[in-house]
Amino acid sequence: MHILWTNHPYDKSKNGTKEHVASAFGEVAVGYAQAERVPPTRYGTTEWLEERKAQSAAVTNPDAHDTAVPFVNGVRWEVGTSPYGTPVIVRLSGFEKGQSEYNVIPAECPANVRKQYEGVVAKYLARLEANARDKARAQK
Repeated sequence: MHILWTNHPYDKSKNGTKEHVASAFGEVAVGYAQAERVPPTRYGTTEWLEERKAQSAAVTNPDAHDTAVPFVNGVRWEVGTSPYGTPVIVRLSGFEKGQSEYNVIPAECPANVRKQYEGVVAKYLARLEANARDKARAQK
C-alpha cells in the first residue's frame, strides 16, 4: 500500500512524501489522519513501469527475515510420511516436491529407496496389526 504523509507523527520532513508501507500500518496511519491513501497506478502506464523498476531495484539480496526456499540440485529420492501417516516415496528436484501415493513405487525410483520403502511399509503394516490386536483384546 502506498500512502502520502500529511502529518507524520515524529518526522515532519516526511510530510508530503509518498511511501510504500504494509497494509495494516497504512490503514492505521490513514485512520489517525496522518496520511492519505495513494491509489495504485494504472497498469501499463509510465508511472506503473517506474514503480516496478523501483521495486526491482530495491530487491537486490535476500533479507535476513526472508524464508529460504529449499533447492535440490538434480533429483533426490526419500522415504517420507504422508499427512495421513502412511509411508510414501518423495521425489525432490529443484524447487519441486513430488509425492507418490501409498503403496505405489514410481518406475524411475532407485533400488535402494525401493528397498528402504518396502522395509518402512512392513513396519507400518506390523504396527497396524499390533494396534488392531490390542484393540480387540481391550474390547473382550
